[in-house]
Formats: sequence, structure tokens, C-alpha cells
Amino acid sequence: MTHAHQVGAGVLGFVAALMLAAPAGRAQDVEPQAVRSRLHAYLTAYEPQLSALVADEHFEQWPLDNFLTGLTPGTYKRDIFRLRILDSEVAFVSLPANAGWLGFRDVLRVKGKAVKRPQRSLADLLVLETADARDRALALLLESARHNLGAPRTINLPSLPLELLHLRNQARFVIDRSTRDRTGDCDALRLDLVETVTPTLIQRPEGGNMPSKVAAWVEITTGRLCKAEVRTRDAQHGVSKFEAVVAVEFERDEALGLTVPKRLREVFLVPPRGAGEGEATYSNYRRIVRAVR
Repeated sequence: MTHAHQVGAGVLGFVAALMLAAPAGRAQDVEPQAVRSRLHAYLTAYEPQLSALVADEHFEQWPLDNFLTGLTPGTYKRDIFRLRILDSEVAFVSLPANAGWLGFRDVLRVKGKAVKRPQRSLADLLVLETADARDRALALLLESARHNLGAPRTINLPSLPLELLHLRNQARFVIDRSTRDRTGDCDALRLDLVETVTPTLIQRPEGGNMPSKVAAWVEITTGRLCKAEVRTRDAQHGVSKFEAVVAVEFERDEALGLTVPKRLREVFLVPPRGAGEGEATYSNYRRIVRAVR
């Protein structure tokens, strides 16, 4: 074999090795809209299954020291002396007539101390079929929101990305970019979506738009949602660059045979110019007799 043939064979062998080493489905080979369509189908089927469950939530929330003062993200210190611990029951209920996916929280204990409430528990309300059961569950959610550390909010539940990513909100969000990624056992395409429609889905308590960006790690072959992160811009209180964050990780519950929310991470505003961080875990999923319909 001549020297030229040897060089040519070496180059061909090198290219073949590169082809073998390349991922079978590179990001540019995966159609983002097709993956998003699988996600929509998955969430449509998933909604009634998750809506039949209630779970226990353990939520720890801390103020962050020196936030918005120039420190590098990730180096903020948690103020452990002002730690707030909430133990609650949570449920993720689909509203009638495809009106939306709403998370409910019933705070049972704050820092280990039982919370007194004048009405039925969330679990009791979810099995009722009376006309006012949903309204009373919503009142319970709003009452429970006051126990949050920081600014008042009801978005810090795993139902938030599920609702924003649902087919009924498809027109509100456009795909900004997509990248191949892997999280846990999930061979995923990360879809980064931007809300472009006003009024925005998330509003300030006194009114005003809060546009969101959603990153969704979607299993390419099935459309399963493996992880999601919602970032919502809030220029309230003069904090022009603050973004509230709600990030949710999903895992399969073998006893239920269903993927469920397992962890939530939150970054939230602490007026006037501070911030806080929260971490929640979910356990003891159980089925309820009937969800609110």
C-alpha cells in the first residue's frame, strides 16, 4: 500500500470512528416541534392521573444574605436563623372545561407547630362534590399562601410548569432554542420557551404582567416531562432584574406506576430588595376517591 493510500485509509478510519462515537440522535437531528407535540400528548393524558393524587410536602425556606449586592450567583448565604419550615398536604387539580391545572396547598404545621384553620382540610374538600368545594379549596390555598416566607405568592407548586407547558397554552409560548441533554434516566431534549402573549399567565397581586421563560427537559421518544424550570421576571419593588424561579424534578413512583413531582427548588422575592431560596420534597402519594371536577 502506498503512503497516499495509507494516509487516506487513516483519514477514513478516523472519520468512521467519529461517526461511531457521535450520539445516535444529536440535537440537530431531533425536531423540537415534534418533541413538543409528544409533550402535549403526555401532559393531556397525565393531567387526570396526577389530579387523582394528594401528597405530603416538606418545604424549607430561607432568606439569602447579600442578595443583589454583586455576589456571584451560587455564593449567597442562607440565613439559617430565619429558616421557615412548612409541612403541608398538596394536590394538583385540573379545573372543569379545560380551564387549567391548579395546585392546592394546605399548610398543616409551621416549624412543627400545628396551624389552626376554621374549615375542612384539603383532603376532605377534594372528595366532596358540592358546588362550593372548589371555591373553598381555593380559599384554603390563599390562606396557606400567607405562611410563605417573602412576598405573597401561590405559584410555588409543581403544578406551575405543568400548566404553562400544557397544550391549552401553546400559543402563548414560542420555542427560543433546543439542546440535547440528559437528566437522570431521561434522554431529553431541553426546550427553552418564552412567553410572548399579554396579559401574562402570572400576574402581580395588584395587577401587572410578569412574563415567564420555561425550560423543559422532555424525553425524546415518549414526551415525558422529566424536569422543568420556570423563570418569571418581576420588576416590582424597584428590582428590575429579579427573576422568580420555580424548578421541579419528576421521578417515577413504582407503587403508583406514575411519574410524580419529587423535588422543587424556588427563588423568591423578599421585599423590599432581598431574596430567598426554598427547597421542597414530596412523599406519601396516595389516591383520593374523586378529584374536583
